[in-house]
Amino acid sequence: MTNEKLPAMNIAQRILHVGGRNNAAGYVEFGSIQAVEALVKQVLRDLPAPQPSPAAQGDAQDAARLDWLEADEMNRVLHLGKSWYTRAGYGSPYRKRASLREAIDTARAAQKGK
Repeated sequence: MTNEKLPAMNIAQRILHVGGRNNAAGYVEFGSIQAVEALVKQVLRDLPAPQPSPAAQGDAQDAARLDWLEADEMNRVLHLGKSWYTRAGYGSPYRKRASLREAIDTARAAQKGK
């Protein structure tokens, strides 16, 4: 069996492809367990790749933000009370931001703009 995807086949065509058949009673029969295994492998191989959920993508972005914040060592992002502030660099004034995400994204963008 190759790793190439098969042309679009319905389940009946796939069963026939691996040597299965319908018996007189209307049941599907396979000549061997290897045929069943081949069918399962083909179906699993041809399934579309799972897409990460939007929540998982957001989690990955948040993890990257927090990694950046840790590496920045609070040079560009400052937390006072319930507020977050950013500055473009040392000696620049701090500006209040609406959230930690906005603060990190703004600081990262300013750092890349150098």
